[in-house]
Amino acid sequence: MRTYSGLRDTAHIGRYEIRKELGRGMMGVVYEAHDPALGRTIALKTISLALGGSRREREEYERRFLAEARIAARLSHPGIVVVHDVGRDERRGILYIALEHLHGRTLDQIIAEKDRPDWREALRLVARVAEALDYAHGQGVVHRDIKPANIMILASGQPKIMDFGIAKFETGHHTAAGQFFGTPLYMAPEQALGQPVDGRTDIFSLGSVAYTLITGRPPFEAENVPGVLTRVAHQAAKPGSELAAGLPADADYLLDRAMAKAPADRYPAARMLAEDADDVRAGRSPRHRAGWAMPTVGERTIASRRELPEPEAELELVDEKAPPPARRRRPLSTLLISLVAVAAAYFSLHPADVLFWRDPLAAVPEASAVASTAGELSSEVQALLAPKAEAPPPAVPRQPVPPRASPSALALAVPVADDPGPAHEVQPFSPVPEFTVGAPESGPSSERPRPAEEPPLSGLPSPGPRTSIAPVPRDKPPAPGRLVIEFEHHIRKGNLQVWVDDKRVLDQDFDGKVVHRILSLELRKGAVQQALTLDPGPHEVRVRVSWDKNVKTSRIAGTFRPGATRRLDVDVGRLRGNLSLAWR
Repeated sequence: MRTYSGLRDTAHIGRYEIRKELGRGMMGVVYEAHDPALGRTIALKTISLALGGSRREREEYERRFLAEARIAARLSHPGIVVVHDVGRDERRGILYIALEHLHGRTLDQIIAEKDRPDWREALRLVARVAEALDYAHGQGVVHRDIKPANIMILASGQPKIMDFGIAKFETGHHTAAGQFFGTPLYMAPEQALGQPVDGRTDIFSLGSVAYTLITGRPPFEAENVPGVLTRVAHQAAKPGSELAAGLPADADYLLDRAMAKAPADRYPAARMLAEDADDVRAGRSPRHRAGWAMPTVGERTIASRRELPEPEAELELVDEKAPPPARRRRPLSTLLISLVAVAAAYFSLHPADVLFWRDPLAAVPEASAVASTAGELSSEVQALLAPKAEAPPPAVPRQPVPPRASPSALALAVPVADDPGPAHEVQPFSPVPEFTVGAPESGPSSERPRPAEEPPLSGLPSPGPRTSIAPVPRDKPPAPGRLVIEFEHHIRKGNLQVWVDDKRVLDQDFDGKVVHRILSLELRKGAVQQALTLDPGPHEVRVRVSWDKNVKTSRIAGTFRPGATRRLDVDVGRLRGNLSLAWR
């Protein structure tokens, strides 16, 4: 006895006898079955309700499914698969829908087998599918999931649309955590943005199918699901004529109009798409082209917040010959002043950095001018930021300050009192914590206390009979480098490990939370950020990410300067699961 998902070949679902399994999807299994009441072979599609959710949610789902499927069962058109029956198997707790049993290939299979028809035959198929959609829309039924896998081509060449009445539930019913139904390559922008749908949604999807059938590639393909959704909602597809040799300009018009971002810019009815497709195939000018123009980039997108007027009303306002508005430019002097002001504010708050930048800037005349101006503004800014003293201290006469010594000097000569004894040991200067550039020193910390007989330092050693050189301070060990690992992911649960020079430095579990739902898509987001300390110099970093049954490893090398921070972006592709590393 062969079994099919736990069912023996003599088992029944409802009144139907199961013969063999034809295929399976995320929500259920399709069987070839026999209808004993009518003596015919059917395709029986089962849908399991054991997919999570409360009992009330499952009951509501079942009620809506049966109601929608019964509406679809009333559709009768040569281009739509016949729905014979819908019901629920009480013993097994599954829903089923009995469909016309077809023999043929889906467009998805035809594309995968590199057996695509030429553009004329492709437009014939599109026209027939559009006629079937026009009939269904007239009955108040929207498919919502037109894609190559849902269009069957019979041996006679007649296309048939499958899954009417259940696509809404398959794409809208949530599955296990972290799962989603299919890839939204043929989804309309309003679906990607969670907005209401109508018949023009099916027109957009059919236009995407036509584009794929003619060019061999989906119009909005990207490396991951968010990338696909972004292109669907905001980016125009590349003209089909650039990918398919011999495709006429009228075919580009047909594809552009069917895949317009705003529903108001598409064909108002699928019948009009069918008629234009027949005209293009016959070499005639499309009968519905007059009065329509493709919206310019950035105009009338689905993401626009303003209300979209009727297409004809807006077309009258478009002036394609009008020059674009002049771009506003900021004077160079304004930018220079802004740069100087920023530099002044920075040096006023970080005066010690002046010594660091003084020599490099002096080598560049333009930079010296900016630094000079910044120094003047810095003193003004510092004066504004400094708290006002209640009573200014009395002025202290100071000796003229000679030119600054070179920053490269390693020691200063210090006068030592003339003493008949042994030479005094000279202590190195203590570092100055902070000073103000361009402002007079004041306060008790401006000078170091000294004995009465020792004159204050003036920047240069006073002449004396004996001097002693301060010892050169030993170089401090270089500050360590810093590596920051940043990993934003879409994974439900996994593990991140990092090695530096083959030494494991990080081993951390992570998970992602659901942040957005688009139809059945559950978009998850999580983040891991860790800071590591490394010795300066070159290092090799190895990263391993594991989740579900996937284990991905990648390496990258980098050099770390003392005290510098380098950030490593870790990314896992949503569709292919590729692991990539990049410095930023």
